[in-house]
Amino acid sequence: MRKPFRIKGRSGWHAEYKFHDGQVQRLSFSSEASATSWLEQLKAQDESAQGPAFGGPSRITLGRFLGEYAAMYTLGKEGCAQELDRINHYAQAAGLPRLKAVRDELGRLQLKTAPTSMALPSAFQKHRDARLAKRAQTYELIHALARKKVSDVRTDDIRLLMTTGKREGWSDSSIQKEVALLKAAFNSAIKEMNWHGFKNPCAGIPLGKSNTRFVVVTPAQMARLAQALSECDNPQFWPLVDLAIHSTLRMDSLLSLKWSQTDLETRRARVWGKGKWHDAQLPRRAVEILQRMPRSGSDNVFTMTPNAVNMAWEGVREKAELHGLTFRDLRHVGATAYAKAGLDVHALKRLLGHTTTRMAEVYVNLAHSDVLDALDNASEKVQELSPMPPTQHAHGKQKHPRKRAIVAPKQPAGNVYYVQRNQNKLKLVQPDEAKTDKGAPRVVAATR
Repeated sequence: MRKPFRIKGRSGWHAEYKFHDGQVQRLSFSSEASATSWLEQLKAQDESAQGPAFGGPSRITLGRFLGEYAAMYTLGKEGCAQELDRINHYAQAAGLPRLKAVRDELGRLQLKTAPTSMALPSAFQKHRDARLAKRAQTYELIHALARKKVSDVRTDDIRLLMTTGKREGWSDSSIQKEVALLKAAFNSAIKEMNWHGFKNPCAGIPLGKSNTRFVVVTPAQMARLAQALSECDNPQFWPLVDLAIHSTLRMDSLLSLKWSQTDLETRRARVWGKGKWHDAQLPRRAVEILQRMPRSGSDNVFTMTPNAVNMAWEGVREKAELHGLTFRDLRHVGATAYAKAGLDVHALKRLLGHTTTRMAEVYVNLAHSDVLDALDNASEKVQELSPMPPTQHAHGKQKHPRKRAIVAPKQPAGNVYYVQRNQNKLKLVQPDEAKTDKGAPRVVAATR
């Protein structure tokens, strides 16, 4: 708000106020005090007319607020599907329907409601129930937060959610993304929704930095993965996983793949990724996979939904005992393999669909710093050391302690004494005390 001012050549004071809708009102006054009072009245009227969005933080629950946040902000983000999954936990607890992002024919995302309960295959439902049961207390806290008014959410509520999630198996990355969602939503309300006086409860909680993942799958692990994929009921899932590794495409890019936009002869495909359409180059293995896939009449290469992919992957990796491997890691597996095979940074950058070589250089540098293969090759030339002496007998008994030399006790000079052994101990005795009958101490020496 501009302060009252004077104009050269004119008498009195002048005031100017610009409303939120862009309109400007000017007026002249005889004194500065009356001009200031007029400006304050207009400001109060303007702010009351605008008012805080949704009635302010004391009028809306956290679950409903995040649902509104999804419509205004989440759709414009690259990882909107993952963020919607997190928002749905809060929205459903507040009695709202599930939200999902649907892409139209022009590739634009639209937010629509989805059925609250979805029928899943028995195997997928079993894994989903087990995962929810494992983090029961975490989801109870999320549901309690969702029913709270936003103004009642405190920093210790967020900290308790983080601690409980960590104790029940949430990864550091999951905790970071959960807090980042809430922190960004509260900041948007403060900056753009006129929530004056509201303090972000996540403001004092620092967010950790993501670590670069260098994912390598051993041949034994790959064999277990192939066996688990062969037992999956969905015939599309094995080609999807194989294509994710060899093409290094993201899940949303694979699910947006269409036959009409794929040219197997030139080995190029038009895919959606990172918020835009781009041309992906297909390795020979990717072309072989696509050539073998049946065409069911749909233009989509894969008819699976993101949720179906996540549920299928949960079951496969559990069978393969690859609990820490995510579907997103398959892209890293392929990039790492190509880097170790000698693909240069520029070719790797184009394969990954990046605009710079920064991440490609990370893969190449990490691959070059992997010294395990070099150690294995050099170990054959290193002479083995002689074996260490055993500290225990084969039957488990410890080694015998070193035998100590027997030292005869000192004796008085001038008289004859006998040295007798009794239970491995030596002592001096008088001649009349020395006995040699059975059971008595045995005389072993005489000394003067």
